[in-house]
Amino acid sequence: MGARKDIDGSASVPAFYGKELRFKREAAGRTLEQTVEGSFYGTSYLSEIERGQRRMPVDLARHVDRVLGTDGFFE
Repeated sequence: MGARKDIDGSASVPAFYGKELRFKREAAGRTLEQTVEGSFYGTSYLSEIERGQRRMPVDLARHVDRVLGTDGFFE
């Protein structure tokens, strides 16, 4: 596993969104694998969202809200 890179949440809206996703995922004690389990997406896709390189589709946002218990935050 490579070194963890900190995300500059002020760089853009996707970067802020991604930083919040990583923060809430880690606060819930979940790995990327555990978070995408049961969805149609892979860990690399979610990682790209966390790094602000990709936007989150609505169906994945709903899944993440369910898994992390974030009550519609990502949707």
